[in-house]
Amino acid sequence: MELIGIRLSPFVRKVRFALAEKGLDYSIKDWAPFALPDNYKEDYHPMGKIPLLVDGDLKLPDSSAICSYLEAKYPEKSIFPKVAEDLGTALWFEEYGDTHIATNLTFAIFFERVVKPKYLNQPTDQAVVDNAINVDIPPIFDYLNKVLEKSKFLAGDEHSMADFSISTHFVAAEYAQFTIDQEKWPKLADYFARVKEIPAVKEVLLDEVKFMEASKN
Repeated sequence: MELIGIRLSPFVRKVRFALAEKGLDYSIKDWAPFALPDNYKEDYHPMGKIPLLVDGDLKLPDSSAICSYLEAKYPEKSIFPKVAEDLGTALWFEEYGDTHIATNLTFAIFFERVVKPKYLNQPTDQAVVDNAINVDIPPIFDYLNKVLEKSKFLAGDEHSMADFSISTHFVAAEYAQFTIDQEKWPKLADYFARVKEIPAVKEVLLDEVKFMEASKN
């Protein structure tokens, strides 16, 4: 299998968490969204986005589609809960992470503070960052902190795609020097620290550190 998409993309990272959790072998082709080959839309992803999984003749776009495919093809190590209520909750948090959290953490913080100045040679829009930090993000953190009063992870007491889908954006925000306030959201801060201790997560994040160090040279 080959995964296309730069390692620092939260959506690529989400898939890598799933691959690592399942112990699957794969290679990664670091194509950033702004450096894709001319034939990418025609031959790979009709929307020109990442990630994309190539598995034999299959070229599968979209992180959620990829993770569901991996679960169906390699069910031995599950990344989704088996209990119906927890499964529904995990699917909800996967959607919440891909949309609302991505908008307000990845695109408003990571994109503005890291991608624009480092990769696009554009200035950070500080108004976008400030609005996210002061207006949009606090209700999200309030909600997640409350959810975590009831369980160890977001969809029960075992980690799952719910946690991979949300925490990937926390990682992106952390790379952009934005962290969860322990005093305001103690459950959420403790939860994120707990997620980072999951072996599959540690494996992927260690590889990202090596990738970033190599990129400096």
